[in-house]
Amino acid sequence: MSESSFRDGWADLMGSEHITKEKVLDHYAQNAENYDEHLRQIQSTGPTRIAEKLAQQVPLEERSHFDILDVAAGTGRVGEALVEKQFGTIDALDPSQPLLAKLEAKGIYRRVFCTFLGNGHNAPVEDGAYDGVVISGGFSKEHLPIEVLDEIIRILKPGGFFVNGMTASYIKFPELLGLEPKMDQLEQAKKWVKISREVQSGSTIHAAGLYHVYKKL
Repeated sequence: MSESSFRDGWADLMGSEHITKEKVLDHYAQNAENYDEHLRQIQSTGPTRIAEKLAQQVPLEERSHFDILDVAAGTGRVGEALVEKQFGTIDALDPSQPLLAKLEAKGIYRRVFCTFLGNGHNAPVEDGAYDGVVISGGFSKEHLPIEVLDEIIRILKPGGFFVNGMTASYIKFPELLGLEPKMDQLEQAKKWVKISREVQSGSTIHAAGLYHVYKKL
């Protein structure tokens, strides 16, 4: 599949009024074999920027034993970027087994959880299990629901960091209009504190990226 047909297929999926989780999983299954190549073709920099933002918060000497959960991990591109920043203990969570098969072949991740998150699905870990949680592209149509933020609070240790990266325009999707208000509510409830919110151009050759960094209190 060419870069243009992959992009058009994704655009059609995101533009559909009848998108379902099953259609999303089918899209990933059909594209898993060449998924990394498609992302290289559109010059996706989100995973690298997420790793950079987490690294800005964590001293180099602490990174090798800094426990991270990569939510909506896909083929593990965020994990690769985290390893480049010398983070060494990373788990993955994603509902797509074909994508996770590509991820596991890279030998980066400690544990891999094939499951949805939200809508009644919790991460199969104890409270306060992680020093960091990262999400790259997980907030989109029929992907992660906003309620996932409560689960992220649960699994983060006090003082832990959450880094989210997403296509900036997706924040206007009806199902995501409440994402930033929910983040603000959690801050007002003293669950976490905002470190930064940035819109950066060049997340791909087609779109800007929106990045959030929070620290759990």
